Amino acid sequence: MSGVGQCICCSVCLLVIVVITFIILSFSSLPLNTYGLDYSPITKKISPTVFTSGFHYLGFMHKFIEYPTIVQTLDFSRNQNADREPIEARSVDGLMVTFNAQFQYQLNPKDLISLY
Repeated sequence: MSGVGQCICCSVCLLVIVVITFIILSFSSLPLNTYGLDYSPITKKISPTVFTSGFHYLGFMHKFIEYPTIVQTLDFSRNQNADREPIEARSVDGLMVTFNAQFQYQLNPKDLISLY
């Protein structure tokens, strides 16, 4: 094989490797119980499509912004596993009031873009 033939063969092989690498890097996955928004760090934009758990084609350099699909609990108390301390406030009379609170929420996939 001549020098020109080898150069063309090497160039084609390199091009194939680069294209395959770009295709592989364009896929991303979301873990179970997770919603994802497609974020492009190049254009700094979010796609309006909400993805669920699984393997998805996003495009080169795109990433997921992940949100949980399951119910989340916030606990304001003195329990060992609490997220925050109890809420302290003063009444109109100036008396100290301390109360515990716990609430749960679940994200609506239709509202994730406005949440971001």
